[in-house]
Amino acid sequence: MQMINTMFLNIVEQSLTAGIIILIVIAVRVLLKSFPKSFAYLLWIVVAFRLMIPVSIVSEISVYNLFDSDRIGLKNIDLEKVSNTKNAVAANQIEVKSSQKVIDKNAIDNTENSSSPEYQKNKSILITEILGAEKTITNLQYNKWISVLSFFWVTGMLTFMCYTFVTYRKIKKKIQFGVRLYGRVYECDCIRSPFVFGMIFPKIYLPFQLNTVEQQCILAHEEYHIKRGDYLIKNVAWLLVLIYWFQPLVWVAYHLMCLDMEMSCDEKIIAGFDMKLRKEYSRLMLAFATNKRQFLINPLAFGEGNTMKRIRNILEYKKIVHWKLAGGIIIVLLTLVACATDAKSVSSDVNRTNNSENSIETTQSVLLNNSVKNISMESNRSNYFTQNPNESEDVIEHREAQWAENTMLDLEFCSLDYADSDKIVFHISSGLFVYDLQQQCILHSIDLKALNCQAVQTGGECLVTVYQNNNGQIKAVITPYPYSIDTGYVYDVENDKLFVYNTALLEDYTLFDHFISKYDIKDGLKTWRMAENVLPLGEHLYGMLYWDTIELTKMYYKVGEQKYQLFSQEQATLPKCLKQDDSFYQSIAQNSGTSIDQCLLDYQGFYNMHDYAGICALSTGVEYSDQKQQEFAESTSKLSLAEEVSHSEDKKEYIFQFSYEDDYGEGETKVYIKLNNVEELGWRVEGLPIAR
Repeated sequence: MQMINTMFLNIVEQSLTAGIIILIVIAVRVLLKSFPKSFAYLLWIVVAFRLMIPVSIVSEISVYNLFDSDRIGLKNIDLEKVSNTKNAVAANQIEVKSSQKVIDKNAIDNTENSSSPEYQKNKSILITEILGAEKTITNLQYNKWISVLSFFWVTGMLTFMCYTFVTYRKIKKKIQFGVRLYGRVYECDCIRSPFVFGMIFPKIYLPFQLNTVEQQCILAHEEYHIKRGDYLIKNVAWLLVLIYWFQPLVWVAYHLMCLDMEMSCDEKIIAGFDMKLRKEYSRLMLAFATNKRQFLINPLAFGEGNTMKRIRNILEYKKIVHWKLAGGIIIVLLTLVACATDAKSVSSDVNRTNNSENSIETTQSVLLNNSVKNISMESNRSNYFTQNPNESEDVIEHREAQWAENTMLDLEFCSLDYADSDKIVFHISSGLFVYDLQQQCILHSIDLKALNCQAVQTGGECLVTVYQNNNGQIKAVITPYPYSIDTGYVYDVENDKLFVYNTALLEDYTLFDHFISKYDIKDGLKTWRMAENVLPLGEHLYGMLYWDTIELTKMYYKVGEQKYQLFSQEQATLPKCLKQDDSFYQSIAQNSGTSIDQCLLDYQGFYNMHDYAGICALSTGVEYSDQKQQEFAESTSKLSLAEEVSHSEDKKEYIFQFSYEDDYGEGETKVYIKLNNVEELGWRVEGLPIAR
């Protein structure tokens, strides 16, 4: 498959280069409009050369001197080497034993055996393996897309080959009962136009009942095609069309080349004709016109395509004067040389193939040198931390997590990371927190967004793994998404200090692996209101993160019936906010769009918390404004008891009824909302609730 991918990329490269030449040939062809058509026919040689030959010599008059030396697509670059170079660089950070064995980061949290101690120990190993693997994953995704495009390319070629074979069989069937007239000339009553057919031994097929003059005109035309080898040229051109079927300019070039072939042949035949014979020749051409019934690929037919252009050219044909002939030859030769050669390199005159190879070697050298430099820097930093792991100058400044009393909790990114009888460590999308169970307050916190962890709400989870030593001291490894060793941190919980990630900082520390999954609890305690990691305390007692609503101040650490309120108004680091961060609404909207039940639940929740921005995030046709947000926050109306009223046949539109309690306490009324499955968004509510 790799060979096909490389071949496909080379073909694409060739098509881009040839596309420029085709446009130039078309322009020169217009310039030669009043010249014999044989000049225009000769120009297509350079197009075939560019499509067939991957290398060429350099010259001062190449058309590519008009472009930058690094023109569209460098020819002859071994793309497989480039791909291998990228993989080699990524392999310096992580060893990938098989390209088919890719670690899925989501499997860390979704595996069925996540509660086992062995899994918890292996979790840190898995995290280490996926650190720095982003480049390798990118290469694998790149190769996947190339494989898909290569598949379509091969499929297209096979389709056109099948079409060609079927067309060939149809023509063969029509001429199977042809009667030999003489030599290689045959008469057949099943054809509507004379043509040349055959590759090795071409034959001329004529319809019956042609008089002597008609036969002479037609045979002169077809014999010249054979003499000039046009039947071979046309088949080679069609083969190039099959290979480059995805390039529209190649189809244009094929059409114009066939027209120039026929018109140049016409001019050669009528050069000695008087006007009377020219008219007869034109009449025959019109009589055998096949432009409305021809196959996509057809043999050299006498009345083939663009009949009116050919007739007009015949009637207007004049012998060319010598000075004009010389000028046409010069134009054609200059065009052929300029289009068949490559731009001369400013730095050297060597072959482009050597330049391409040197370019690859240079790229490989730079990338590998940078990789070695990074590894060397990492090694030096490791040695420094080993000698001075607690020096103040190595500490990264950090600020405490930013939250307000009305901040909302994104349930998708909430995790309990450590727990004992004195303290717990947990993180949400905005920060990592250390909570003292004895003092019942937050001791320390880290603003994860300031550490480029804001992607937890829009891209993937921020991994936090806690390690503990024999003295009970703990350190947390923070790995932002996308996971990379260059962006990892180590947080010393006891001293509230943050360091750049280094394994030396975790010497004598072991992974804290006492959690089980809430899905493994058999006491019926499992609920969406709790984080997945749960600390077993014996006798059906568990320590867990728990919340009543998505409001941050309603989040607790719960041990049995005892609750520790984790966020109090007094410890808030921000004043009460008008609305949440945009990333919060994006995350909620993305999750809500996956199912109609989730969309209803989230919409009802935002409505009952009087968050107009949240309603806008889940709705279409509703625009946000600060004024409406403030007005809606003062409301006390509630939605409850959703009931389905109807849905469309394709189940992409639903109408639900809610019981509505207004601001004045005048009892319940009925309001309705319409849900639509919107392309690329998922389920969304249409407008605001309305009464009927």
